[in-house]
Amino acid sequence: MEPVRRCVWQRAGPDPDATGIATSVLVTWQQVARQLAPVIGVRGANVLFARALHLASVTFPWLPGDDEPAERLEAVLRERLEAQPVASAFEAGCSVLQILTQLLSDLIGEPLSERLLTPVWAAPPLPAEPERTP
Repeated sequence: MEPVRRCVWQRAGPDPDATGIATSVLVTWQQVARQLAPVIGVRGANVLFARALHLASVTFPWLPGDDEPAERLEAVLRERLEAQPVASAFEAGCSVLQILTQLLSDLIGEPLSERLLTPVWAAPPLPAEPERTP
């Protein structure tokens, strides 16, 4: 399994549902954004994210599109991923992140892109939520 897919799947938990996939995709995106901000700026990272969503929406038309305000993209993406079956949410979320990675490589080159993103893909799974007692 390639790094993006493995990363998203591992972070979604041992028995992922669409909510776990959505959380995993968004946490991964936020980590990517933190890695990119020093190099291309926060605005540059957000533009790449919006472009990746746009391109992924060709295959997954239910993803947020150009008509969504930039400040709502993450929230709308979460809502849309959570409304899908697990397999669809996983494929769409991975597609967005893979396209984002390719756009970044096209922009700054593959070596620098790999150096920036390898720590994100290699990050450990998200910690399990503590059990709540009533």
